[in-house]
Amino acid sequence: MVEDEGAGVSRVLTLGEALIDFVPVQTGLKLMDVTGFNKAPGGAPANVSVGLCRLGVQSGFIGKLGDDAFGYYLYKVLSENGVGLEGVSYTGAAKTSLAFITLTESGERDFLFYRDPGADMLLEEKDINPALIRKAEVLHFGALSLIGESSCSATKKAIELARLYGLKISFDPNLRLALWASPGSAGEAIDGVLDNVDLQGRAILYQRPGKC
Repeated sequence: MVEDEGAGVSRVLTLGEALIDFVPVQTGLKLMDVTGFNKAPGGAPANVSVGLCRLGVQSGFIGKLGDDAFGYYLYKVLSENGVGLEGVSYTGAAKTSLAFITLTESGERDFLFYRDPGADMLLEEKDINPALIRKAEVLHFGALSLIGESSCSATKKAIELARLYGLKISFDPNLRLALWASPGSAGEAIDGVLDNVDLQGRAILYQRPGKC
């Protein structure tokens, strides 16, 4: 991709999934027993961008949305919250990812994803704009973008550019084992990026030996 010198500036760039969370109107029920849901914008990296903007930190989002009503809705929400969207693109090859979430009586969350694939998984290396990354200070991404060959390659391209341009790199393991082929594949993918990470969260079900 040719660098766009006119690209906007964001102190923090987040990369990964923006999706729709469907949250039940009742709590403490199994998913099959819920009678209604409320639509909510979701996706951990997108949420981080919104949170940072609300705290007064310039933030931009890199990701791919479905060319559908949910994709347009997410773009609108991100824009209304001041998130830089130069790194966002659309695809007609897959729909915007959906996640149905239940809250058990104990308060634990249970997820059912419609993401096989989702639009966010079709992010490509050519979608990564070096100019956006070069002007930033921090790159933040999560483990879900490591699922799928296309988005994984794009994520690693962004990490490579972030290292080249001297950004700090933040990583959220955000482990959702139901989305991985196996726990081993999740561990291998996460382990493969940790050496390039300056700040990382803790994955409850996966911990690299010698790392916190």
